[in-house]
Amino acid sequence: MEQNKYIIKQISVFLVNKPGTLGEITNLLANNEINLRAFSLSETRDFGSMRIIVNDTEKACKVLEKNSINYNLVDVFAVEIEDKPGGLYNILNILLEVQLNVEYAYTMLVTKDNKAIAIIRTNDILKSISILQNNHKTLITENDIEVL
Repeated sequence: MEQNKYIIKQISVFLVNKPGTLGEITNLLANNEINLRAFSLSETRDFGSMRIIVNDTEKACKVLEKNSINYNLVDVFAVEIEDKPGGLYNILNILLEVQLNVEYAYTMLVTKDNKAIAIIRTNDILKSISILQNNHKTLITENDIEVL
């Protein structure tokens, strides 16, 4: 299925919310030549959740495992949006019209051609990709992100 090529593996790492934890993990990735391409961090009082897209997912997972860092791989997709007011709304409205639920989203800014890229997780990834393709939206592959 053509939509499968647009599924991106996001690494979700659960962190203890204490000084230095985020720095330790980002330093570990950097020391292993793993580049963060997109990044999101959320927190509660006791823990945080780091969501990342990297240039080499397989290598990053091996590094995390070797260092006993718990993570999950999560399917997301990336779509190009206009880098102007309403750009993200346009994409979200297309998904809303077919009753798809956006569980979370974050952006990675790309300044070429006045475009940004939104990383999105919905309740139905393949249907979301198909609907956006049918609406002539540009979806981004994991390989595309690796070389940005």
